[in-house]
Amino acid sequence: MHIQSEAGKSDAASSSVELMAGQCAVVQCNYEHGRQFIRSVLGEPSGLGIQALYRGERLRLNRSEIVQRVGCCFWDDGLYERMKVADYLTFWGRLYTTRMPASELLTLVGLEGHKEIIPSPNQKFIAVVTCSNKSEFVQIMNVEEGRISPELVESARVKYGTQKGLDTWIRTDHENYSYANHFVWKDNDTLEFEGSLAYQDTEIIENVNVAYQFSKKLIEIKGLHSVSE
Repeated sequence: MHIQSEAGKSDAASSSVELMAGQCAVVQCNYEHGRQFIRSVLGEPSGLGIQALYRGERLRLNRSEIVQRVGCCFWDDGLYERMKVADYLTFWGRLYTTRMPASELLTLVGLEGHKEIIPSPNQKFIAVVTCSNKSEFVQIMNVEEGRISPELVESARVKYGTQKGLDTWIRTDHENYSYANHFVWKDNDTLEFEGSLAYQDTEIIENVNVAYQFSKKLIEIKGLHSVSE
């Protein structure tokens, strides 16, 4: 099979991939370009001008004699928002009759420390909440472009500590003894949550509301009430 760009439709018209029987190829590219690439191979309309040739003829995977032998699934085709990470993996594990426990599945895919994954309304971003036995951490990922925000709990702790004139110790083990909850996407670009930020180990606890706007890399923290030992 030979995959190439149609002449005159792309600056990358000279690029091509040739596959022999039994070979497997991975194409890394922009998310939307990847979708268009797959559509081209499936024989659907595409603006990229990519065509797949098999034995010199245009390959149409949507032909009735071929479609039953080919599977194609985009990342969001099987996304069920009501499920959390462990539930999601368990669901698909049961569907494909695996007997591996959810905890092992999480470890297998690198999500063993993940507490929650919260997609934005338009599915372009996900907020990933991770935890240790002492702290919680929050980051936002742009799914399409692969960009990631700073860790938001520690960022809020440092900024709010500066605002309040509090000593902010950054531990070598990166534990912050701080926690976050009540996560809400205010729009497709802004995540809000409540945080309990610890200072001087846990002598001072500041309860705050945190808002982070991904496009502007802007974090805002407003105090709720503080607790001192």
